[in-house]
Amino acid sequence: MSPSAQDKSPNTQAQEHARAMRALVAMRQEAQALRFQEYWEPKVVAGLTSAAKDSQALLRQALAEYPRLPAGQANAVALRLWLGSSLAAMAQDKCAQAEAALVDMAREESRTLVEIITLHGLAAPLVDMEPQARQMAGGPALSEATRRAQRDFAGKLDRLLAQAWQREANPRALSQDLAKLLVAYQNRLKAIAVTTTHAVANRLRLAVATALDN
Repeated sequence: MSPSAQDKSPNTQAQEHARAMRALVAMRQEAQALRFQEYWEPKVVAGLTSAAKDSQALLRQALAEYPRLPAGQANAVALRLWLGSSLAAMAQDKCAQAEAALVDMAREESRTLVEIITLHGLAAPLVDMEPQARQMAGGPALSEATRRAQRDFAGKLDRLLAQAWQREANPRALSQDLAKLLVAYQNRLKAIAVTTTHAVANRLRLAVATALDN
């Protein structure tokens, strides 16, 4: 039978209390890690990869309408240039949406982590992480990675369309090639979103630890 609280020394009680607090903090940190994975990561992925889904819709519509244009308006080069510009703007917009989600994550989860570690201010003073939220989200890196992915996709798309129209490719073959290209683009955007979300999560943990040590 375990000794009663009255039989324990103050030092023993303090050690048990400290262990209980550490276990509580660890449990809440595990819950936060799960939230990063199950809530924030899918949100960022959905925001960024929607660039590929919307690109598919735009391409489908443009390529369906192009053959029906009057001969004087059917300019393949102009269409390819317009597609490149439109797809770049689309990727930029979706990147901004993903970045906004990352800023929200950095703001909300850094505040939550401060509360977890300090036991809502009981174990240590609370610190305000709000001013660091955008910096923790790391927007420029996400923008650059998305830009590279979009440029690679646009370049391959342009070559594919140029070759298809020069050779008067079978519409079915062109559709299959476009589908493969879009899947590769979506997978690359997903990898960027997942990697960036993990990096932001690690960055905010470090920022909180640094702020609480100061």
